[in-house]
Parts: sequence; C-alpha cells; structure tokens
Amino acid sequence: MLNYSLHISLDNEENYFEVEPENGVKHGEEMVDRMPSWRKTWQPFMIRNKPYNYKQSALNGFRLYDIIVNDPNYTPTTKYIVRFTLGTQVVKGYFGKVDCKINEDHSLIQIDAATLDQYTEFLENYETKVNVFGTSNVVRNGDFENWFDGLPIGFESSTGIARGILLDKYCAKLGSYNYIDGGLPPYYLPTMSILTQTVAGLREGAQSQLSFYYRVVGNLTENVDLEYSLTISNDTDTYQYTDQDSWILSSGKQEIKYATNKVPLPTDSVDSFSYFNKTISAFPISGDVEIRLYYKAPVLFYYSEADFSHLYVTSLEFATSDINYMSVDVSLLDNKFKEYKLESIKREDGSFYPEFFRVGIREKDYPNIDDYFDDDGSPNETLLADGKFGPSDENGQQEYITDLMNKFADDPNSSFFLGEICELSIYKDNNTYTQFFKKYRSLKASAKFAREEIWTQNDNNGESVKPDGGGWANINITEDKKGYTKWGRTPYNGAGNWVKYPKDTSGGSEYEWGWSEKSTSIKQYPAGDNSETIESAVDFRDVCRKIYRGTHNSLLSKEVYSAFFWNDSPFMDFLELQNGENYYRMNRKNGNYLNQIAAVHTSDLKTVYNPDKENTDLKVSFKDFFEDLKVKWPSLIWWIDEDYNLHIEHLRFTDRFLVFTDIINITGYNYVGDYKEYDFNPDELYGNIIREELNSSYKDFKRSEMIFDKIVTNKRNRDLKQELATKVICTDVQHAIEYRDELENGMLLVNYIDDGTSKTIRYGKGIITKKEVPNGLLSTPSLLRNFGNYEGTWSRGYIDGDIVNFKFTKKCRNGKQIKLKGIIEDHYLLTGLGMANIIEKEYDYDNETTTITPVYRHEDYYFVADNNEFLQFERDLNEEFDYYHGLPIGYDKLIV
Repeated sequence: MLNYSLHISLDNEENYFEVEPENGVKHGEEMVDRMPSWRKTWQPFMIRNKPYNYKQSALNGFRLYDIIVNDPNYTPTTKYIVRFTLGTQVVKGYFGKVDCKINEDHSLIQIDAATLDQYTEFLENYETKVNVFGTSNVVRNGDFENWFDGLPIGFESSTGIARGILLDKYCAKLGSYNYIDGGLPPYYLPTMSILTQTVAGLREGAQSQLSFYYRVVGNLTENVDLEYSLTISNDTDTYQYTDQDSWILSSGKQEIKYATNKVPLPTDSVDSFSYFNKTISAFPISGDVEIRLYYKAPVLFYYSEADFSHLYVTSLEFATSDINYMSVDVSLLDNKFKEYKLESIKREDGSFYPEFFRVGIREKDYPNIDDYFDDDGSPNETLLADGKFGPSDENGQQEYITDLMNKFADDPNSSFFLGEICELSIYKDNNTYTQFFKKYRSLKASAKFAREEIWTQNDNNGESVKPDGGGWANINITEDKKGYTKWGRTPYNGAGNWVKYPKDTSGGSEYEWGWSEKSTSIKQYPAGDNSETIESAVDFRDVCRKIYRGTHNSLLSKEVYSAFFWNDSPFMDFLELQNGENYYRMNRKNGNYLNQIAAVHTSDLKTVYNPDKENTDLKVSFKDFFEDLKVKWPSLIWWIDEDYNLHIEHLRFTDRFLVFTDIINITGYNYVGDYKEYDFNPDELYGNIIREELNSSYKDFKRSEMIFDKIVTNKRNRDLKQELATKVICTDVQHAIEYRDELENGMLLVNYIDDGTSKTIRYGKGIITKKEVPNGLLSTPSLLRNFGNYEGTWSRGYIDGDIVNFKFTKKCRNGKQIKLKGIIEDHYLLTGLGMANIIEKEYDYDNETTTITPVYRHEDYYFVADNNEFLQFERDLNEEFDYYHGLPIGYDKLIV
C-alpha cells in the first residue's frame, strides 16, 4: 500500500484538516475532450466520522457530519475542497453538500468529488459564447467566489476587506473600524476600506464600462456615498480618470463620489442589490489600468459592532476591448476581371442616348444638384424618381430612370436585365425660359448602365456551365453562339464603391445642350480598382486569446501559445526550428505563413447595416470555434498547462514528444488478460469526408473532398460519409468582397504578407483551379494538402482527386483493458498490437495497480512479433522521417 494522505478544506483552502478514508482512494484518468491531454478523476470514496481527526474541540462523535451537513454558512454555492497527496503528486477535487451520502448512524460519509485542476472552470464553461469583436470583462474573480489568505484571488493587498455572503451571492465586504480604548466608554472609529485590482495590457483608444452590484448594510439613518478611481499608466505616463469623463495627466488619485441616495438597511431587510454602471471615455495611452473601490462609513462614534455598516460588492466588471486592430490591403484577382466585359447596355433598337431630365422647374425652387447623391456618393433614388431616361418612343413616352435601376434590371426579358447604374451626372441647364412672368429652368442628366457578361463553353452533354463566383444568369436572349452560353450578372455582384467628384462650375456642353454646373459620381468596380484596405482586421492570435479568456474570468490574464501558428511556445527550443519554419512542413518557400493571419468580422465588410444585434455581434464558444478550426486543420489539438495557459498545436507536436511504457521489452510491468483482443470503432472509418465552408462560392474554397477505399463493413454507404462545415470561419476573400452584403455572420481569416510598412493579402495556388488566387493558402483544399495528411482512414487516399499518402491511420481499434502492476503515469503503451493511446485509467493506490484502456491505430507501421523483434512497414513519403521507439516510419515492404 502506498503512503498517501487525504485532507479536506471547508473554507475554500484557507484551512485543511486530515481525514481517514474508509476503503482507500481510487483515481481515474481520462482524455480531455478526445485531445491527447489527460486529467485525474475522482471515484466516490468513504471517510469515517472520527472527530479527533478533524476538530480538537469536537463535542460529539458526529462533528464532521455537523460541519458538512449542518454548516451554518451553507448556501447552494458553498464549495468544499478535498486534497490527495502522494509524494510530490497532488490531486484536488471539490464537492458540495448534495454530493455527500451519510449512513444511518452518521459514522460514514461518502463523497463524490469532481476534479479541481486547470481544466475545471474551462470545461464547465467552454460552451459559453464570447463576443469576439466586442467588449469583454477583464476583471478577474469579480464574483468573489475564490479567496486566499483573507483576500479575493486576483485583487491586490487591500485594507478592510472581508468575505461576505448576501442574498446567496459571494461578495467583497468593505468596512473597517478601529477600536479606541481610551474613551469612556471605549468606541470605534471608521477607516477607509479599499478594494484594488490592476488589469494589464489595455490599449489606447479603447472605451470601457465599469459596473457592479452593491448594497450598503447596517443600522445607519443617513445616506452613504461610494467612491471609485481609475488610473492608467505605462513606463512613461500616468493618467487619472475624472468626474468630467476625461483623463488628466497626474499621479494623484481622483476619488470620484457616487451618490447612492439610499439609506443602509439591516441585513434581514435586504431583498435586492443596487446596480452601478458607468461608461468610461477612451484610454489616452496604452498601459495597465488600476481599478479601486472605496468605502468609509460616516465619521461617528460607534459603541457597538451592531452599529457598523458595510458595503457589499459583487459581479464587479470592467468591460473593454482587448484586441488590437490592423489594416490589411486586399487585392483581388486581376485576370479574373479581365475575363468579363463591362459594357454600356443599349436599348432594344440599338440606340443609346443617355439623358433624363425634369422640365419646368421654377427658378426659385431649383435644387442643389449635389442633393441627387447620398453621403456615400450613390444616387438618391427618392430624388431621381421623377427623372426619365432616353429619347421618347413612338408614343412620346420615356422610361423612368428608377425603373431602369430596379424593375427592368430584374426583368429577364429586358435588355437592362441584371444591369445597374454605374455613372451619373446631374447638370444645371444653361437655358431658362419664361412663362406667365415666371422663370423656369430644366434639370438634365446623363447616366451609364453596366453589367458583366461572359460566354462559357457547354459540357460534353450540351449542358451549360455556369461561371465561378455566383450571381450569374443566362442572358442569351437574341445572340446565338453554338456550343456556348452567354451569362450576365450585376457587376461583381454589386461590389464596388461610389466616388463623388467635386461640383464642376466651369460650364460646358453635353448632347447638344449647355450646362453651367455639373455633379458626377462614378461607381468604382474591382476591375478598375481591384483593391481595398480592410481597416478593422484583428490578429488571429488576439481572437484565440479573446475566446479562451472570455470562457471564464479566472483565465483573463492567461496566454495562448502555439508553435504551429505563431512560432511561440515554451517548447520552441526542443523543436530546433529555424526562423519562420513550421514543424509540420519545414524548409518550405513560404515558411510558416500561418503566423500571419488576420481575422475580420464579416459585418465590417457590409455596406448595408442590420441593427439586429444577432448579426452585428459575433458570439462564439471555444467549443464551436475549435470545431471550425478542425474542419480546416483536422489534426489540431489543444491542452492547458499547469499555469492555466492554452496551447494549440498540430497532433505531430505531441507525437514528437511521445513518452511510452513498453510492456513487451522491459521487465517489471506484469499484466493480466489477453491484451491482443480488440474490436473496431466503425464511427472512425469514413470512406468519404466532405468539408464545406461558410460564405464561399469559388471552387478553391467552397468544398473539399477526401476519399479512401471503402472499408468492407455492414454499415451503409451513407453512414460511411462524414459531412463537416464551418459555422463562423470563412476564407474566400473574393466571395466576401463581391457578396459583402449577403454574408452570414462570421469571421473572415486573411493570410497576409508583412513587409514592415504594410500588410498585403498573400496569394496561393488554388488546389482545384491550379491558379494563383487571393488567400489561396488558407483554402480548405490547400490546408488539407499541406497539414491534413497526418491521419487518414487508410494510409493512402485522395484529396480533391489527387492521391495522397497519410502518415498514420486513425485510432479506431479499441483494445481490451490491461491491468498493470505499479502506478503507470505514461499515456502511451507499447504492446503486441502496436503503440496505444491510453484513453482511460484507474489507479488503485492500496493494491498498487493501474488498469488501462488502450486504443490503437487501424494499422500500425510496425508490430511486435512473438520473439519481440520489431517488424516495420516502410513507405516513401518524400519527406523527413518520424521516429517511434528509435525506428523511422515509412515504406511499403515488410522488413523482418
């Protein structure tokens, strides 16, 4: 039996006392969210109610029962802590009263504890949705649940602070009094209580909001005011927030009073909290923000503690934006736009006389011609409603320009079908005329309309082939080109920006009439100006931080590391990488291009804004976010280290550091049972895996298909198909710009090149089209080819039609449980079936055994023969080897 100890804390770890387990303690161990990271689990254990082990002053044999079950401070949120210690190993758990079972004579208590470790708060909240591009709370432990050494964790040394409970909520209890013994009678004088927390790394220009719930409790008969202060400082400057909603350069605290207008209430009269909420103006500098709350009771002589008053504070939040914005220049495809003709549309009779006018405007009512354009330069349809276009027909009728902009553009039988106005000039007519002694002047205009047009060759069956990009319709009304189909669409699906030019007052003539003033606006299409700057891009790492930290406020100061994405990890020295390399694909010409990814909220691309918050805010949980990432990077993994920092890596990362227990070649690990028995998990044996992406239409982005030879099984074909789709992540930049007002709420990831002065979108070869396309290296087909060939249903398959070798097969062989003598801490096991992941364990400390549940790959590249010699499968991957147990992996021939 191993020498371990068991302790319990009833006051949130401020004090522990030792307990005696009745029948020993057993732990389990399980994989976290199917990731190659593990955590201990607690099995129910029994403790004997022996008072001399718990309290020296116990009055009866049921003292422990009284403490847990009859805790006078108990609330539904009361948490008890259990601590197991074996040598240097410490395992913690937590439980509540409802997790305890008491036997009939109260002599035994069974406790069913949950694990308390770096994963606890995260896993209990990782489905919490975080407002990715909005503000978030940066105060740690603002609900005051966690305390240590008399202070709430996360807060600096403060004076006059105690832990309180009000209305079943944990609170910080402010209110301090000094006992004065020199008076007759002795009395108490109030002193200032201060609650302080500093938040690091907030950014210049960010606005914020301070809020908390509070209640002043006591027997006073006069109102009590609150005070707070905010300070932001860096290495050079210190600013204080003032009651004028401004920041001043000063090192002296500006204590701002807040009038509660409320008389303190006795504790038993409190039925609700009051709420404080203050919007704070933008930070003048980047730096660390100190938040302070103050409370001091009125200066009176207090002769009894019953006369004291205290401020109870809970749900303290300081909401601000903790992400840094950048600009990325997005240049769309030049050759794509050269494929389509942009031309003026002619009337059915072939004529084109672009004039509309209004006649008979009294001189005193003559409009300002600039009013015919909106603030963004686009035509004002309301004012254009009276305007008529083109020459009169045989009946003397003209077409309304708004009909051309709307009705005729939607009519497949109109020659203006799918067209849009692309240039508009409004003229002030030179000439006036007089009628009934009143002067009149005409208003004239010229307009141009446009649409994209392209011919595509029909397929072998004579069926028409629609062009890439979406929005195309058949406009082959009168023209005939055998074997081809003519397509049209509104130019670039409405993409482009109107540019309004200054009013021209130089005068001139147009279409045989003169003008004195002219205002013109022209729509700039991607074909003419095929680039734009996205100002609201955010570093992808900031997005990952925001989602992780927003999961629970205990994570607000924690970091997110990744050698795979950002070449930033505490393990970088072990990887021995050159600058800019990615450990999965080293020595490539693009280096680790994954460390230059920006994220853009799709709503920032739109020109039509929806006030619905469901569309303007992007709220994503870590669980959904990581599932999206795995659609594009299927071998991504995550884990949390003992400092609560998150790590995101490729599965190859952990495989390179793999440590295993060899139960074949090393003596001392006796095992029980036939370890060679196994069965398959058919849910991992997909023959067809389809991945689709939100907000995409171009071939290189919309869809990717991975195919393996069908595994012979009794499962139906449709059950062997796996269909995956992103919920928020998209990478089709071309589509996003052209379809900006139709995008679903999500985030656009943009791969850029940083030359030190600007960031420009990176082009990459499209796997489907074989052409250089913007953001091509982030397309799903490209990512699968570069990073997705690590694990497959089988060692060979197809990605979008190209044959691909996979380094490993899926872990889908479930091994039979193995019981080993000793406490085995390793998480991989080498047996006669190959290398196994240990997905579950049970530690029996009293009998000193470890029961293991292994899972193996579909086929391993080497096996252990009866004579304990390694048999190795090798295959040519045309790249560096991986090594397991000193042996390289590869080749097709069996080597004995």
